Amino acid sequence: MELSDVAGALDTISQQVSALSCSIRDLQNGHRHLQDQIHSLQTSSATSVPDPGHVPEPRVPLPERYTGRRDHYQAFITSCILLFSLNLRTYYNDYVKVRTTISLLTGEAQTWAHNLLRTQNPILDTWTSFQTAMCDMFDDPLHNVYEEPTSTPKST
Repeated sequence: MELSDVAGALDTISQQVSALSCSIRDLQNGHRHLQDQIHSLQTSSATSVPDPGHVPEPRVPLPERYTGRRDHYQAFITSCILLFSLNLRTYYNDYVKVRTTISLLTGEAQTWAHNLLRTQNPILDTWTSFQTAMCDMFDDPLHNVYEEPTSTPKST
């Protein structure tokens, strides 16, 4: 093999390596672009509210007003959670959920919540913190205590 043949072969190999490098760069850019699109779609689907014209929200009555009675707390908070979960567009953020819940309070519970509003208590910043504070304040401490099942007499 002559020197000119080796130089020609090296030149050809060099061009092929350069072309492969460009192809790899294009593939990497395409891959990066696809990853960005996937991330964007995941973010938008996780935070998006369904199109208001797409599916109407069901008509769910507001929970009964809550006075602060411990034996009624679980029914009240469960009704609120159900309302919020069925009407995602209406109750789309924590601010709306907390204020709606406060608007359904009367008596001792209303006094407690209005005091939080007046003092701009950070408990009001999230639905979770407000719900936890309400639970601490009004839930029946014995609601998780289960009675032993009573045995039924066996027929003879």
